[in-house]
Amino acid sequence: RLRGLGSLGPDEPLLVFRRSRADAGVESRRVTRVLRVSPTPDERTLFRALDGYARRVWRDAPAATAPAARLAMMVLARRAASSAASLARSIERRLGLLDDPEQKRALQLVLPLGDGVVRDDEEPGVELGAPGLPDAAAERQWLQRIHALAGLAMQRESKIAALDRILRRAGEPAIVFTEYRDTLERLGNVLAPRAAAPEMAGDGPACEAFATLHGGLTVAEREHQARRFTHGDAPVLLASDAASEGLNLHRRCRLVINLEVPWTPLRLEQRIGRVDRLGQDRRVHAIGLVGRGTADEAVVAAL
Repeated sequence: RLRGLGSLGPDEPLLVFRRSRADAGVESRRVTRVLRVSPTPDERTLFRALDGYARRVWRDAPAATAPAARLAMMVLARRAASSAASLARSIERRLGLLDDPEQKRALQLVLPLGDGVVRDDEEPGVELGAPGLPDAAAERQWLQRIHALAGLAMQRESKIAALDRILRRAGEPAIVFTEYRDTLERLGNVLAPRAAAPEMAGDGPACEAFATLHGGLTVAEREHQARRFTHGDAPVLLASDAASEGLNLHRRCRLVINLEVPWTPLRLEQRIGRVDRLGQDRRVHAIGLVGRGTADEAVVAAL
């Protein structure tokens, strides 16, 4: 349709010019793997409870709020795939919005303009506020139980443990992507205090702080964090999708780890493209972490 805007008719089709790496004779040496991580018992209990709640909402949501409530279930599912801490924050926000008499008016203003996509790495907003069950007390009980289970699951998160193992075994610079700022904060609290691998520390003291880049930083702050990584002051860059465009990181790094695989293939390609660029002289490795036996695994299998 876009090509047709400038078309003079079927006899004079527009010329489409595309020069890919293959056209330029540049061989791609990317290796992409999906690492299926077995959830802990507490995480399995959490996922089952969230799935049970979501199924009831899809089945029983009032007609007036059903579309918005189902969208909220998708948001919660994606947050759960990221981290228990991220899910807990969203459950807290959903409980607050359901108790707020003004949330219905705000929801009406937002819904016609939304498409279900969280556009930044911030905590979801009023899309979490649509009632999902006719019985408000029963819905609160569901949410309170899920929140308590998330607190238990946070004590040992399987994906964060797997990420820690990968970083230690790799012993080289890496970029860790996640969709949500809440999860970035969680990763920083768990991983950053740990000493970097000896290969990264050299003769000086071990680096105890990773670089962090997200949408809440100013331009100057983003540049500072990017320099910390590219200049070798930080062994790992923890990033949201605010770092998935416009950064050339291939001189420093060849390893990209996705804590959760995004549901949009283009976003995944943008992330890996930070290091898989012309001028990269080493094999690029991209790893996606997926909870084994979870709903997210089915989505990623299709992706």
